[in-house]
Amino acid sequence: MKHIAQKYQDANMKKDVDIIAIGKKALEFFVRDGWNVVASTALKDDFDERDLHAIYTYINQAIVKKTYAKVKVYFNFFKNIITQVPLRFKLYPLDQESFEAFLQDLNIAPDTTLSFKQHSDLVIEPDINHFKNNLVQELTELIIYHAALHNKTGEHAARMLAMKNAKDNCGDIMG
Repeated sequence: MKHIAQKYQDANMKKDVDIIAIGKKALEFFVRDGWNVVASTALKDDFDERDLHAIYTYINQAIVKKTYAKVKVYFNFFKNIITQVPLRFKLYPLDQESFEAFLQDLNIAPDTTLSFKQHSDLVIEPDINHFKNNLVQELTELIIYHAALHNKTGEHAARMLAMKNAKDNCGDIMG
């Protein structure tokens, strides 16, 4: 969250950026810092995709209506119990370069040996635009859900580590 705040420090830039906050801490941070929060949701520990439905709907409608020039997702990528890496994904407009950069950030190497030949007899039903719109919608939901999962996993790891350290310190004091 601080990464976003540093990038858009200028108050004039803040009013040009709409924030969709997922989680109570994110909402508190952005409201306290004077951002324009247009949507938010709090997630319980055992959330599922239905808990994010309102966010999915808002973002997908904004993409279809072209409300925003860009839509970016910022989240903490859970690498291990000690390491969380802040990541950004440009969700809209979706292009191959940003998707490949995102995969590289995640240390995922796509199989480049695959090749697709252009087939003139390939038919996509109902039509290519419908297919693209559905693909973007599914990808939007997938990215947001996994971003929320990574944030929750990191939160639980931090709690677990804090409890372990407290237990170890207590053991040291007790002798």
